[in-house]
Amino acid sequence: MHRNTVMSVDTAKEARDALKVMFQGCDDAQLLRRMDELSSLKKGDDENIIKLTSRAKMRRDELAMIGNPVVDNALALRVILGFDSKSGMLRTVLQNNEIKLVMSDMTAKLL
Repeated sequence: MHRNTVMSVDTAKEARDALKVMFQGCDDAQLLRRMDELSSLKKGDDENIIKLTSRAKMRRDELAMIGNPVVDNALALRVILGFDSKSGMLRTVLQNNEIKLVMSDMTAKLL
């Protein structure tokens, strides 16, 4: 597939530009998948909150590696939204907190 793209053009610049467009599409698809995974993050039935935060941090790191870093506060809020109904009181306490949530503080509070 890439070979055909490179072979069908006349100059190295055209080949580079064609490959850049092709790979940009792959990057966008990967970015959309990672963003969707983070936005749909939910605590599993057999999963504790620490594992949920660990999965969220992995998604954050993956997004950062492809050039789309996630703000720490946004990650903490995303984790809170992923809590299940059994964690309702904890979710309420964290949401009503007077200070800006950051992931490291929230993780420490959960321990």
